[in-house]
Amino acid sequence: MSRATGRNEARVHHCLMMCFGIVISGASYQLSSSPVVVRETQTASFRWQLPSLTDSSLISLYVINPAGTGVLLVDLRNNQQQIALNYTARITYTGDMSAKPKVMAFDLRSVVSSDAGNYTCGNNGITDIIPQCGQKLVIVVPQLSSSPVVVREHQTASFRWQLPTLTGSSPISLYVISPVGTGVLLVTVNTNQPQIAPNYTARVNYTGNMSARSMVMAFDLSSVDRSDAGAYTCGRNGLSDLIPQCGQKLVVLGQPTKCVINVPSAPLFGRQVTLTCISTSTTMPTNHGLTLTYIWQLDNSDITVTSPGSLYTFTVNSRDSHSYRCRTRESQGLESEWSQVYNMQPQYGPYAVTLQPSTLSYTKREGQESVPSILCSATCKPTCTYKWFKDGKPNSDGATLTLPVTDRSQTGSYKCQAFNTHGTVDSSSVSVDVAYATTLGLFSINSRDDSVTVTVGNPVILRCQVNSNPWSVIQLLNGSGLLTKVDSSLTVTYRLESADCRQRGNYSCTATNNIGAPVTKKVELLVKCSPQLDETVAPQLKYPARLGDDVNVSVTVLGYPLPTFTWSRSISTSQDLTGSSSPVSDISVTARLHLTNLQQQDFGDYSLTLDNGFKGNIVYIISVVPEANAGAMTLPLPGGKKILNQGKYRYQANCLL
Repeated sequence: MSRATGRNEARVHHCLMMCFGIVISGASYQLSSSPVVVRETQTASFRWQLPSLTDSSLISLYVINPAGTGVLLVDLRNNQQQIALNYTARITYTGDMSAKPKVMAFDLRSVVSSDAGNYTCGNNGITDIIPQCGQKLVIVVPQLSSSPVVVREHQTASFRWQLPTLTGSSPISLYVISPVGTGVLLVTVNTNQPQIAPNYTARVNYTGNMSARSMVMAFDLSSVDRSDAGAYTCGRNGLSDLIPQCGQKLVVLGQPTKCVINVPSAPLFGRQVTLTCISTSTTMPTNHGLTLTYIWQLDNSDITVTSPGSLYTFTVNSRDSHSYRCRTRESQGLESEWSQVYNMQPQYGPYAVTLQPSTLSYTKREGQESVPSILCSATCKPTCTYKWFKDGKPNSDGATLTLPVTDRSQTGSYKCQAFNTHGTVDSSSVSVDVAYATTLGLFSINSRDDSVTVTVGNPVILRCQVNSNPWSVIQLLNGSGLLTKVDSSLTVTYRLESADCRQRGNYSCTATNNIGAPVTKKVELLVKCSPQLDETVAPQLKYPARLGDDVNVSVTVLGYPLPTFTWSRSISTSQDLTGSSSPVSDISVTARLHLTNLQQQDFGDYSLTLDNGFKGNIVYIISVVPEANAGAMTLPLPGGKKILNQGKYRYQANCLL
């Protein structure tokens, strides 16, 4: 390229930027070729030669767009290319990377403003940039003098604009240049005579007046096609010398594409959802500047959307299904078709939990009656999963609670829990009460449940525990004598503060709840005590008699264990003092002494010694006296002594404790 040619291209580029419109380009790079300058919708033809590379590892060359992504790659070994998917419809590769020198060349069709910028080279990828390799794309956006002409396809477009004030010499002829850069017509300024390009002859009708001072360009373009859309500009005496601020844009309306409703996530009751109405303008050129507005319908009735854009955001306040559809309308343009109906079926957590049967309380007898199966159901979307809980702990999975054989372990409070991904709800509580007969768990005396021996005067604690439903009536008895009774209980306790010798016996606990027969358990209580006179038998410790009489002496005593007996006298006697005894009860015995043919020496005191191994011997004095001395008796004294009171005579016997 000559120095003069380079200066001319730079001048053209400068003129495009400063005089004829807005130039869109990318950042500054050191590139290998001059910029490619085109207008929007045109085809940009790239061509550059690869610089000499010192690194021989280059196998494939990547072309990288201004955004830093790949456009195409070429294998240097066989010149085979791969075009990026988003460029497949717009790029044609025309280079030869297997030749010497290696030439990169390709065409980029339907250029838009976002394509502008530096196209660079990558060594085997998009990160290793090759210096001095690539080309800049400059897109010229003309600034026009009048508002756009907006028509539909097949209609007639009426252009009209006034030429701006021109500097320099006046033009001899004014050219109207199509969006693709070809001539449409030219008008000789002095004569106002038009010449219409052959391919526009049947469609263009010139109506302007270039000879007037206002220099008005006006013409009609009939049977408009989408390919006619774009900027119509002015050329001074030709196609290359563009006049700034001169021309008019033709916008050819197209029907927006049929709308599609997009829902990013499933609608949830009580939450916000956003519906997006998607439609694309087909109006040409793509930079037409018209806007799309969106119309929404709910169940075929128009609704007001606060945002005029494609988004419709609202709170789902109904669990019912509703239909939505949308369409779009382009300003000064056409409406799209209605979208397919979107039938919104909101999801929601469970509610309205019901039980079938609805009975909330059951009382059944163990082993005889069963609770019917209970079905739990709830309204929810998606479908709920169910779980039953007993007394707050998991019992079973599934919607049905089944208790086929009634067992006491099934007594409790049951709840059904319905849940899905959006929530959890519990049912009402179902009470199950399984009645069963009383069983006696424990009956003890002083914490023992077998035969128990205690010492006289010590405390005795009786405790009885039962298991029953309903609770039981519990009685504690000593033999047939009632000690205490409680109603509706599972336990009873009775305390004897000081055990007495006569409280020895078989104690029992009897319980019933009227289901089945009463149950009883017994424990024997033995009270260890010293021998003592049995107060239930009138004691006789003085026997009157005459010489020659027979006398039967008897003394009944209490004691546990049962005592042994020994009869004795302090003086000699002819009587047999062996004696005899017979039991009265488990703690009572009668000692007997048979005296025959009483002689004078047989009158007097007889000692009865009792011993049961508990706290030593007990001695009672029994007197045989002549009948004249009747009325004397033995009395107890403090300290265990006995005094035989006979009027003026007094005899004393020690009780050995």
